[in-house]
Amino acid sequence: RCWPKALIGSFRSNQWGAGLEALGQSSSARAGLGEGGDPETMLPVSTHAGVVDFKIHAELLRVITYAMFWFMVLVSIFMTTVVMKQDITDTPLIDALGYNNICVFFDYSPAREIAALIYPFVELPFIGY
Repeated sequence: RCWPKALIGSFRSNQWGAGLEALGQSSSARAGLGEGGDPETMLPVSTHAGVVDFKIHAELLRVITYAMFWFMVLVSIFMTTVVMKQDITDTPLIDALGYNNICVFFDYSPAREIAALIYPFVELPFIGY
């Protein structure tokens, strides 16, 4: 079993179970997996040669995206304020608008470069979502 259960999920719905049992179908067929599917991991065995279907929880990809985004922000804040000891009270944003936003933490090195290394872990799950 190569897919984590958190990403794939498990079959918990039994909405058609009673009717299908009366028809004599197996638990794999009840789960929509076809004959020979694995109801524990929700990895169906396709009837087409060489094709395997699986389900992915899209909301988990969204949660991963948010978690990695805030991890990137926290690392950038740490790098800007603690490592570089950058004063963010005198920036072009304050001069132009009178206030800073979160992007000020991505403006200084090495936070900019480290955020660029983390960003694919934000972007790729978001694309999958």
